[in-house]
Amino acid sequence: MNESCYQVFKNYRFQDFKEEVLTLLYQPMLEPFDLSVYRFLLVLPEENNFLHEAMFSFLSCSQEEFLTARSHLEAMGLLKTYQEEEGQNYRYELFSPLSAKQFFADDILSFLLFHKIGEYSFQRLKNYFLPKKEFTGYQEITKRFDEVYEFSEQQFQEAQPYLYQESTPCVEPLFKTTKEDDQWFQQWLELLPEMEVDLSSVQRERKRILFLHRSFQFSDFYWVELIKASCDPMDGVLDGEKLQKLVLQLQQEGKKEPQEVKDSISIPKMKDQRLQKMFEIAKQLKPLEFLSSIKKQTHGSIITTEKFAITDLLQQEIHPFLINIVLYYLLIVEKEPELPRNRFERIINQLGKHQYTDVLEIWQALPNLDPKHKKTVAKKASYTKNKEEKKVIRPEWEGKEKKPVQEASEEEKADLLAQLEALRNKK
Repeated sequence: MNESCYQVFKNYRFQDFKEEVLTLLYQPMLEPFDLSVYRFLLVLPEENNFLHEAMFSFLSCSQEEFLTARSHLEAMGLLKTYQEEEGQNYRYELFSPLSAKQFFADDILSFLLFHKIGEYSFQRLKNYFLPKKEFTGYQEITKRFDEVYEFSEQQFQEAQPYLYQESTPCVEPLFKTTKEDDQWFQQWLELLPEMEVDLSSVQRERKRILFLHRSFQFSDFYWVELIKASCDPMDGVLDGEKLQKLVLQLQQEGKKEPQEVKDSISIPKMKDQRLQKMFEIAKQLKPLEFLSSIKKQTHGSIITTEKFAITDLLQQEIHPFLINIVLYYLLIVEKEPELPRNRFERIINQLGKHQYTDVLEIWQALPNLDPKHKKTVAKKASYTKNKEEKKVIRPEWEGKEKKPVQEASEEEKADLLAQLEALRNKK
């Protein structure tokens, strides 16, 4: 590269900029030598050929140092590099820094600066470049364009072919999403609880979330918790700036997400090859992925309660492999139409009390943990017991032998009739 030539061009939208913007806003995110390279290229006359070797000598740098600085400038949108297809010559296209207003309006740039210098310094710079002007006692009466000038929509449409179409900013987008980002976002979106999070607000913050996800490698379920913590508790609308500050705060305080449980459950060689293959797949897949494969096999679909059940257990740092084994047992072996959440959690909790190191021990223990019929039998036994213990008040004569009734004699009958006649005479 030392013997190769280069030319410098300023982008046609290049405009004069304030040095303080480059120094105070861009410098913290770049190395000191990066701006030396930028300023050096900036003063060179355009379309002239220069040797890279001469530049390295002038800047007292090596080829590696220059290439590192060049990549930094490219990443910040200040430089584009073109290489000759059939040769070693280069062209460098310079872009002017954004204005302070454009800089702070850009989510990525403002985030990077905030990350580098902290909240206090960031707010001071923002107040310096964009001071808030308050006009107490005044009311804005500024007229709009359409209130002053007549505007014909038809004429505007007719003139479209002749108008300049490009409306891109002074720099290319610093963050571009990939197919892998899109696939992750769509799969991860299914983990969010719709009852707690407004999914449309999450879609609006898609670019910010993808940038944070790429910058901070948290697990999918930990991102769900961060999203929930950044949503309005009343309507579930996501506050993107709150999420951004929360992630930065965690990073600055050195907090990390809970470590996953160490993989201490081994899979021995088995005679049943089909079962061993199932265990190997269950060990590789995440619980939701494993559940999805089971649902495809049984021609079903994952329901919300099943997602919540698995998410809650993962947050309790339950081993994913253990969760998958119980999922398979309940849905395939016992042929449950859907995951019985309460029973599922009871089995997991009972397994968690033992330090199993062999998957076969877990598999053999499952039939004895909270079986289906146990609950029904317990209910019937409880009902019978209560029925027997219930005290019922009985009359004293109940259970005694009944004496035979004797017919009255003629004398007793006559005496009874006399008593009745005496009572009538008294009336």
